[in-house]
Amino acid sequence: MSDFDTLWQGANAGDPAQQFSLAKHYAKESDYGRSRRWYNKAARSGFSRAQVELGRQSLFGLGRSASVSEALEAFRKAADAGDAEGQFELACMHYRGQGTPRDVQSAAQLLSASARQECASALLNYALICAETNDQKRCMPLLRRAAKAGESRAAAVIQAQHTLTGDKATEPASEALNENHELWCQSLPDLSLSPPTIQQPKIPDPQFSLRLFPQLIHPLACIYLQETARPDLMPSHTVHPVTGESVHDDTRSSFGWSFHPGQEDIAITRVKEQLAIQSGLPFSHAEPFAMLRYLPGQQYREHFDFIDPNSGEAGQEIAQRGQRVATTFSYLNTVTDGGETDFPRFGQRIAPIAGNAV
Repeated sequence: MSDFDTLWQGANAGDPAQQFSLAKHYAKESDYGRSRRWYNKAARSGFSRAQVELGRQSLFGLGRSASVSEALEAFRKAADAGDAEGQFELACMHYRGQGTPRDVQSAAQLLSASARQECASALLNYALICAETNDQKRCMPLLRRAAKAGESRAAAVIQAQHTLTGDKATEPASEALNENHELWCQSLPDLSLSPPTIQQPKIPDPQFSLRLFPQLIHPLACIYLQETARPDLMPSHTVHPVTGESVHDDTRSSFGWSFHPGQEDIAITRVKEQLAIQSGLPFSHAEPFAMLRYLPGQQYREHFDFIDPNSGEAGQEIAQRGQRVATTFSYLNTVTDGGETDFPRFGQRIAPIAGNAV
């Protein structure tokens, strides 16, 4: 009997763990109809992790139309059952204000509860917020715990932290090797997710609304953003001036990725929030978070970022989402040769320095 046959028999016999595993099997094959049916069976049997997966399928529209309300309800059920993944997903939705009024305090409590149960993503988000607030005592142990729990991005963030501090020593035994480390995680306090602070800009050109904010984004957040987007980067597109379609064009040779809102966890949302605050525009008006990567020789030639109302279906997009009134961006790594952002009409070339925002 094959492994699949064994799994099938166990699922049909009513074993919720086997039902969950069978649902994951179908999800990997992109058979979301069967996947959802088996997740529902497992969820009805009280398997809370199945609620999390149902929520993710609803949020991302996998095999069906996306439904934020269904996702929110599924995550809430999982979180109420004490599921760490459910707590993390619900925390992110509360922090984004997605499908529910934005509730930063609830987000902080849910994220903390999830980290105390050693959810890998929650541990990493908690660590990045500790870094942002200079809580180094907790930051590195949390990063190591996240890596041990299977969070692959944590290793790159740990290396960046060592580079920042110049400390290549191993973590103290009391935090890394103690058999009671689980108790240390369980004792984590609730985070305080205070709003990012407003910084004073360096103004390259007082006659133009071009503002430079040195070191606005924390170095560890820069690494985290790179590692999060790296697997999904694709050749960048431009909007065709007549049809309005997204097409490849020689004017733009970078790689890029726009996050689905459901991918914007608390750490990413805080970067987006920081950029919104500095722009002086409401956070709720921001587009999905986008990433760009330029290899040597790649470029985006001179262009405007506003939406041309005479281009294809642009008028409909403006009616639905509004016109772009500002662009904010941050560099995620420092380039010593080239890579500047050129504003030719104002005689300004902004050098790429990690963490600087424009």
